[in-house]
Amino acid sequence: MCIIGDSVNAARYTIRSKHSEPAGCSTRATARTGMNNDGYRQEDDWQRHSSAERNRSRKPGFALTIAFLLLASVLAPMAKAATPAPTLVASVALTTNYTNIQNGTALVITVTVTPAVPPATGVEANPTGTVLIYDGTTLLGTNTLYPAAGTSDASLTTLTTNTLPAGQDTLSAVYLGDTFYLSANSNTVTVAVEDFSITPAATNPPENLNINQGSAGSASFVVGGMGGFNGLVQVVCAVPTQDNMTCTATPQQVTPTATVTFVVQTFANGEIARRDQPRPWWPRAAGGTLLAAVGLFLLPFSRRARNQLRAAAGGYPRQIVILLILLVGLAGAGIGCTSSGAIASTGTPLGVATLKITASAYVDNTVVSHSVFLTVDVLAPGATAP
Repeated sequence: MCIIGDSVNAARYTIRSKHSEPAGCSTRATARTGMNNDGYRQEDDWQRHSSAERNRSRKPGFALTIAFLLLASVLAPMAKAATPAPTLVASVALTTNYTNIQNGTALVITVTVTPAVPPATGVEANPTGTVLIYDGTTLLGTNTLYPAAGTSDASLTTLTTNTLPAGQDTLSAVYLGDTFYLSANSNTVTVAVEDFSITPAATNPPENLNINQGSAGSASFVVGGMGGFNGLVQVVCAVPTQDNMTCTATPQQVTPTATVTFVVQTFANGEIARRDQPRPWWPRAAGGTLLAAVGLFLLPFSRRARNQLRAAAGGYPRQIVILLILLVGLAGAGIGCTSSGAIASTGTPLGVATLKITASAYVDNTVVSHSVFLTVDVLAPGATAP
């Protein structure tokens, strides 16, 4: 059987049997359906393809995706409009409990954020958010605001620090803002941190101070003030006992800025050094007592007193007794005099010795000390540094 239709709807018709169709029908059907005379594969393949396309277009995922994208494009501007941008202005004030402190003293920094105008109804009463506190460009801390006591609209935060470097420190704060209030910067406050320093002079050798045994050498250090300090600074040099050398500072008291020179003296092997010995106190006391007794005997007495004294002396003449007392007193006084002796020195040991140089001063009624070290390389006589 062969069903012939127009060329547009040829795909709707099906050839039931290849052998029952009349003559000439096969060719016309083939022209309309795109089939050949060998079978029906071309028509079956086209039907399967058309069915797959129709099924794919019926899947719900594609339609849902399109709907979701359309909904998102509509809701996004609405969500953005629901969160208003901050428009209110707040002032930021920074204060400190001191403007002039000693190095290491605790400093309290207070930052207060206040609305420029009283907040309206429905607006937060106190600004919220974060405050950054700076020393110059160095971040000291990140603090959170909290409502200030005794006020209805201000907020504040505090930061305590004792690590500000010596010198002039410039403090400031930045308020980052919140939902209602814009960000803002604070005023600046300068805090003078008083201190002093002691540093090697540029004329010093880069490493050790080289001295030949038995000779002397010198090095200089600069005492400088920081944060406006200009008080009196005392400088001393300490030498380990076993190093057998001396270190003398000139001058020993300075006012910044000043340079102090230290002269280091070494001793040669076998050199004789004279050292004063400490005097005991009891010979001086005994000598003074005996001299006072002599003065007492030289005073005039009555005849009766002189007779009693002569009898107590065993009948010896008074002159002999006075002479004996004078000799004993002078002996006691001589014992109390300073004695000195020669002490054989083994010389300053060869090698490197470390001397401690300390500078001390009163800063804000507190004793402050700073120490530096000077290394001395003692060389053999006539030797040169490597």
